[in-house]
Amino acid sequence: MKRRIGDRRSKPRFEIVGDLWGSIDTTTSMLVQNLARGGALVESPLPLAADSVHWVTAMAEGQPHLVQIRVRHSTPAPTGDGRPRHLIGVEFLKLSPVVEDAILRYMGLANRNLSLEA
Repeated sequence: MKRRIGDRRSKPRFEIVGDLWGSIDTTTSMLVQNLARGGALVESPLPLAADSVHWVTAMAEGQPHLVQIRVRHSTPAPTGDGRPRHLIGVEFLKLSPVVEDAILRYMGLANRNLSLEA
């Protein structure tokens, strides 16, 4: 490959004609605003697409647990200081028993034999 003047690339690049799909993963903390047996309302600096499915890490009893969620709605909610903020309603799809028990305890329902089935 013949180098142009001012071209500092050490390896050749290739021209892509058409769409080239990719993905990116990001990590952010979300603050739980409201909690229910089947889902939650969370505050996030990043928007999430409606009907998208994600795995999130929930902390219960000091340990991380994977929870599968489905986004039901995402609404921009600007803050007074200009920081991005989105209120996101999620449905719980898969919960570990520890997280399920923690949610029930938090809601004061642990003695009522309720489950968090989605």
